[in-house]
Amino acid sequence: AESAQAHFESTVQNKEVGDVTELTVPKESSLLDIIKLAQPELSNNEVRRLIEQGGVSLDGEKKTNPQEKVVTAGTLKVGKRQFYSI
Repeated sequence: AESAQAHFESTVQNKEVGDVTELTVPKESSLLDIIKLAQPELSNNEVRRLIEQGGVSLDGEKKTNPQEKVVTAGTLKVGKRQFYSI
C-alpha cells in the first residue's frame, strides 16, 4: 500500500514523468502514424481528435496538426500520463 501511495503522489500530485516507453518509428512519420503505433487500440478518428484538441505534445510543445511530420527525436506525451521516447 505504501508503494502505491508513493507512486500516486509522484505521478498524479507532483506530475512527475512515470514510465517512458521506447518507440522505434520510421523517419519523417506523421504524428497520427506515431500515436497509432504507440496505441493501436485507438481509431484514426480518436487519435485525430486527441491531437486537434491539444492532448499531444512533443518535448513540451503542444501539437495540433495530425499530419505534421516528426523529424526529430524526443519525448512524446499523449494524454495526461502516457510518455513515449521517439
